[in-house]
Amino acid sequence: MHKPRPYALYGTYLDSEDLMVMGWGMHFRTFGRTLHYDPDSAKTHTADDPDRLVRLYSRLADVRLDWLDLEPYAISSPASRQNGDTGPTPEPSG
Repeated sequence: MHKPRPYALYGTYLDSEDLMVMGWGMHFRTFGRTLHYDPDSAKTHTADDPDRLVRLYSRLADVRLDWLDLEPYAISSPASRQNGDTGPTPEPSG
């Protein structure tokens, strides 16, 4: 099982020079779904992944996607925390 990865989506709309927040959310790798909040519409949406949202917003803006965690990681079990593991366990590469 994997923890959801938080992200922010922001950039400048093509007709404006002002930096705008286009939303934020979490990608649930385990379920292959993304939960996204759009502050302009005050609505929450779902998508297959954040990259799909980038493609959608790219029609209107110069968009940037920033992950708010360092890397995806697995949830550490309570037993591993009792054995001195204090942080997330990185996923194996590949």
